[in-house]
Amino acid sequence: MFETSIFWWGLIIKDIIYNQICELIDKKNINDTKFILSISGGLDSTVLVDNIVRIKESFPIDIKLFHVNFHMHSLSNTMSEYCLKLSQEHNLDIYIEDCNYKQFNNKNIESKAREFRYKRLKFLCIENKINYILTGHHEEDQIETVYMAEENNSSWVSKIGIRPINFIYNRDDTKISLIRPMLNLSKNEIIKYAKDKSIDYFDDPTNNDSKFLRNKIRFKIKSKINDPNFRLKYLNISKFNSQKINKISKDINNSFYSIVTLF
Repeated sequence: MFETSIFWWGLIIKDIIYNQICELIDKKNINDTKFILSISGGLDSTVLVDNIVRIKESFPIDIKLFHVNFHMHSLSNTMSEYCLKLSQEHNLDIYIEDCNYKQFNNKNIESKAREFRYKRLKFLCIENKINYILTGHHEEDQIETVYMAEENNSSWVSKIGIRPINFIYNRDDTKISLIRPMLNLSKNEIIKYAKDKSIDYFDDPTNNDSKFLRNKIRFKIKSKINDPNFRLKYLNISKFNSQKINKISKDINNSFYSIVTLF
């Protein structure tokens, strides 16, 4: 069994998340920074909310919440109401969108729901001058993504998996980045945190629906996901390809600089 701890290199999860955010946005601190956190009412995003609220107690940051009710399952309205309750408990503004999944005509629902979510998030960021979107992706999400890329014999770029930061908008002096500060945390660590802090959350029933590709992969590797060797294999694939693309980017930048200095 893969054992984890709430402590990671001597740091508690709140500190890990804070340090990750600082590193990803390339700042020594996050004072006066605006964030919008995408939440579902499930375990991962609810734990992220709890930690961001604790960070907010120590640092002057602006945090808003965002939720989409896709009406995809029996708990959709309950989870949406819980997200509203969560925002009220922590005195945070929340934007709740209503989008019935049936409008996607049962075609590539996962992709279309994700596209809708990020399109609305980008709009809200531009409208409210918010530069950073936070999501609760974690280590298991990364392993599943890289595993899928390997199974599909995808390009090495796809095998980078989920990136800790994605730049999704850069125009008119407005830059918007998508940040995943829990990507180096395991599911077990997140579950333990929620249990230790008595955090309420809901299990999304669609996570058990095998018609979704991500769930098929999750079910397929369920018996291996806590095997340290299995985890390390796919995390190392991601790490290797991340380093590879970073080197290529650096070489391109250096070559461009060399050319420019000739003129």
